[in-house]
Amino acid sequence: MLEEHGELLPLQDEGGVELYVLNVRAIDALDEPRSKVNYVEGTDRISRIKKPVFIPSAVEGVDIFTLRRRLGQIYFSDRFVARVKAAKLKGLDFTKVWSSDEPV
Repeated sequence: MLEEHGELLPLQDEGGVELYVLNVRAIDALDEPRSKVNYVEGTDRISRIKKPVFIPSAVEGVDIFTLRRRLGQIYFSDRFVARVKAAKLKGLDFTKVWSSDEPV
């Protein structure tokens, strides 16, 4: 699932532990007119996304992504969250920010 949605990059570790970082794929999925977005004053640059609304067709089948217009925040699908919980992985917390079932 990770390799489908980004690039797994190995990290150097002197202790012999295998570590990787995921360079997440960026997609154009934000429905800006319907989202609650703050912009850098006098520009069209996004400074903060208070409440994202995604384009359903853009995120369908995508389990991990970031947004081209606002890099840094990583979004995960319910399927990914369920797999993390089923594997009982620790150190990850998720906050639901959007659902395709929410009223328009």
